[in-house]
Amino acid sequence: MVQPLVVHSDDELAAVLGGELVNREPIRDWPLSLTERVELSDGRRYAYKSTLPPLIEPEFYAAAKSPLLPGHRYLGRLAGCSTMVIDWIDAPSVGELSVDHDQLRRHGEAVLDQLGRLSRGLPVCLDVGSPHLWTAEVARTLDKLRRLIMDGRFTEPGPEVINAIADWTSSAPVIDKIATESRVVHRDLKPEHILLGEDGYRVIDWQHPAVAPARTDLVWLLAHGGVDAFPYVDPADYGIAHFLHLRWAVVAAHDFFPEFTAPIFQDWATEGATGILRAAGS
Repeated sequence: MVQPLVVHSDDELAAVLGGELVNREPIRDWPLSLTERVELSDGRRYAYKSTLPPLIEPEFYAAAKSPLLPGHRYLGRLAGCSTMVIDWIDAPSVGELSVDHDQLRRHGEAVLDQLGRLSRGLPVCLDVGSPHLWTAEVARTLDKLRRLIMDGRFTEPGPEVINAIADWTSSAPVIDKIATESRVVHRDLKPEHILLGEDGYRVIDWQHPAVAPARTDLVWLLAHGGVDAFPYVDPADYGIAHFLHLRWAVVAAHDFFPEFTAPIFQDWATEGATGILRAAGS
């Protein structure tokens, strides 16, 4: 079960930031993380975050060095939660612009190029960057998936599909992709996560970075922008991205929210399995 999130009080946060708080409002709130917009009397503005494991955004920011990251300050742990502030950036996101499919893809390619300069040794939520690590994670995920189906919490995919997924994950193109093209990836890259500042891109919302093949980030960026990524990436990249989506659905349902009954995790698992089968059939 997930413990409640804990945040600094107004007085505590004012003391840490060295100024009087004049506004504090939630932006995003879910069981594993809270994001608030904070404004001080001297005009400074921040995004304040408190997160629970397995999310590691504050730890990632504390360790990473990249022009893609906004200014930030790690505030330490608070009753099991990691806390931080990030400089508020007044810049449009790619999601707020009227971009066509080609423009979205070009933005994605440019960001992926810069992501490739991140150190491989950064904190991540998941590392499937070697055949051994990939194979072990596949086995854990499919074992938990079968348990969720046996318990009646998931109704699909069926045994034949699970077996097909297992076969595909051990195929030569997938293993080669894992072995040769893995690096630190955002893992949840969306158009609204890419800000267009005057001096270049900024990428936000690093809640669960991973080590995985690089172009898996492009798959989800395009998908969230309403573009079918399949024509633009290798089938192995497409399938691995969908396996990571399936894996997150399974872990969330099995490990973190075992009492949660809404269909969202089943829906994510179905999306993941469908994408894997599409890659396998290409």
